[in-house]
Order: sequence, then C-alpha cells, then structure tokens
Amino acid sequence: MSDLVVPPGAAIRERLVRERNVWLCTVRPDGSPHVTPVWFVFLRDRWWIGVDGVSVKVRNLERFPRVSLALEDGTSPVVAEGEAVLRRGLFPEEVLEAFAEKYA
Repeated sequence: MSDLVVPPGAAIRERLVRERNVWLCTVRPDGSPHVTPVWFVFLRDRWWIGVDGVSVKVRNLERFPRVSLALEDGTSPVVAEGEAVLRRGLFPEEVLEAFAEKYA
C-alpha cells in the first residue's frame, strides 16, 4: 500500500503561508508522543521545519521518522501525516528565503 499525497487547496495554502506555527508530533523510544510547536514553511509541496540537530525531535526522528503535523486552529483543523526526512546542513536557498520572508 502506498501513501496518498493530496496537494492542499487554495484556502489551505493561504493558511500555510499565513500561520506561524505548526504542532509537530514525533514518537519517543518508549512509544509516547512528543508534541511541540515549530516554525515552518510549506514550499515545493513539502513542510520545511528547522530544528536543533540535538533536539528531542531529531533524536526521535532518527529512530522512527513517522510524524503528524497540525495547524493550531481547532475549529478548522489541517492535519498532515507522513515520514520525515532529516536533512543535515543548510536548506536550499529558496527555503531560506521563504523562512526569512515569513519570520523576518
């Protein structure tokens, strides 16, 4: 069975540009969830999230890369699930520019 990828519609894309935080849920080694708000940009149909390389989030992802993401609005939820890819080093220039524009 393969994962179904559904690109977000216009209303959701607008929220992805506007909203500053997304809740990231990773799984600890004991199976319990670790949930934290993080800054993000959504670009190239991917969530880009910068974290400290020694954070709990990274340690969890090194063991189990499945994640859930949820925008903060409980009235109109936007939830994404999938497998994270850890990227060491700098993001591509357009991603860095998107972060600078969003969080300047």
